[in-house]
Amino acid sequence: MRHLPLLIAIVLLLTSCSATYRARTLESDTLSYINMTHEELVDLLGAPLREVNDGGEGYILVFSGDSVSSTRPKQNGASAPEIKCFMDKNGYCYDVLTSNTQSRAVSTAKNIGMIILLGILICL
Repeated sequence: MRHLPLLIAIVLLLTSCSATYRARTLESDTLSYINMTHEELVDLLGAPLREVNDGGEGYILVFSGDSVSSTRPKQNGASAPEIKCFMDKNGYCYDVLTSNTQSRAVSTAKNIGMIILLGILICL
């Protein structure tokens, strides 16, 4: 029983590290879409849900569904994740916007909460 708070603290610390790693991995995955062609994105993420005119010479590919969900897990009760790839007139992705995904700020808040809880447990 004496080691129970320490065991709980270790589990919480590992959980918080996992959340941060997942957020960083998701962010780096999204950044890797930049400079990909239309065809490469379709090969990777499947057919886009829709293609929208950006008001200029380019367009926006909107991906959602199973291929996006496997790289961007759905959060509790949230709608399916969505990735918007902004394409230039030559068909290359120059920017990416994600929605309905866990942000790094949420992971950071979780980490702070875990560290506070860890400190309380250690003091017990």
